[in-house]
Amino acid sequence: AMIAMVNVIVSAGVVHLWGVVDSKDQRRALRVAAENIPGVTAVEEHLSFSLPT
Repeated sequence: AMIAMVNVIVSAGVVHLWGVVDSKDQRRALRVAAENIPGVTAVEEHLSFSLPT
């Protein structure tokens, strides 16, 4: 499995996730982790999936 390459930007309580993930499970795990940080009011995903090799 490929390691996700993700940038995280936080602005006024909103987490923006940018980058490439390998699976829906990775995307979901990133969202859940971000949502569970105290003070986070929203999570915006700007993620894409890696192409299979």
